[in-house]
Amino acid sequence: EFADGRRSRIAACTFSDSLRYPTWRGCRLWLHPHWQTWDSDHVSTGPVVPFGDRHLMFYNGRGGGAGQKVWAIGEVLFDPETLEIVDLSSGPLITPPMDEIGWKEQYIAFASGAMVKDKTVYLYHHIADRRIRCAVGTLP
Repeated sequence: EFADGRRSRIAACTFSDSLRYPTWRGCRLWLHPHWQTWDSDHVSTGPVVPFGDRHLMFYNGRGGGAGQKVWAIGEVLFDPETLEIVDLSSGPLITPPMDEIGWKEQYIAFASGAMVKDKTVYLYHHIADRRIRCAVGTLP
């Protein structure tokens, strides 16, 4: 995750093997925000869980325009070897309740941790930067 002006973005980079002179190289924008929708302004990394031979990452997004004060959680399925995106949610998976305002007058649902046990996914996320909830789902 990196700052692009006043926005968060997610990049894929290669880290050198040199312990003496570690450097980042080959960086490229990895997760492109959707155009004029729920995650068009900011995207930030969240927890990653295994999903067969793929990985599932929950990410945090905030939209521009009318949705600029709403942080929600999406998901992206990717190949861990190539980082190729296999599937990307077109809309948010979890949205914040609109009756609880958070930091800087924003509505916030932010993914903070996840685990998988027997095909059940536990996604821990915080609401309005004040309390933690757990969403539970089943992998196919």
